[in-house]
Amino acid sequence: MFEYAFAVINVWEKKLFNSLDQERMLKSPDRESAFLVLFDTDLGQVAKEKESDIEQVLEKDLVALKQKLSVLLGEKEEFLWYLFLKFDALNIKIALKKQGEPFSFSIEPFAKVERMILGQTKPELETINPFVQEIISDCLAFLGKDSALIERKVDEAYFKAKLALAKKLHPFLQEITQMEIDIVNAKKPRNTITKTILEREKSAGAGPEKIMGFWEKKMNGYANIRLILFAKEKNIGFQEIEKSLLVV
Repeated sequence: MFEYAFAVINVWEKKLFNSLDQERMLKSPDRESAFLVLFDTDLGQVAKEKESDIEQVLEKDLVALKQKLSVLLGEKEEFLWYLFLKFDALNIKIALKKQGEPFSFSIEPFAKVERMILGQTKPELETINPFVQEIISDCLAFLGKDSALIERKVDEAYFKAKLALAKKLHPFLQEITQMEIDIVNAKKPRNTITKTILEREKSAGAGPEKIMGFWEKKMNGYANIRLILFAKEKNIGFQEIEKSLLVV
């Protein structure tokens, strides 16, 4: 299933934002110098095109990554759904609240999700991803309700759908999804999941563990880049943010 994907991901990982790049960003004297470090990573080409707008850089990079993973995984599209379902959940929150800027790298286009929520289309006339549909169905009653209530109900529906998808795909995905749910419920840091994923990637060297290891480092890199650039912009010392940085 994943044999070809392993080889390709090994190539991608060579340019992935890593701890050395992170250290260079932290020690850079200002935001502009820190941003230039990205030119030496897999974000380099996008960074050149989008200059210093980090949100545009990361958005374009994630759109491209989704397209590459779609080709790489081929008929195993459900694994792609597992990775990107959270962005559909975020778009569902936006549609239910009737405010916010939608994400362009979700499984389903925001316009379709919004039509479904607002009742502007008939399910029999417009198909939608079944796991996205499940989240919508569980949350329709909260359209226009309190923002905090929408956040909570969509999160509950999202984890329910994600766990069902994980059970369908692989025991490892089921394990880490249940861990994620437990950690969110306990309001604990994500570090435990990251540690588990990266340890399993190292020991397995292949399988879904390999793909999840790449994905975890990629997403953690995004989060750390945002935090470091924000700190540089606000003249916050790197010592103050180091403990908040995720493993890459």
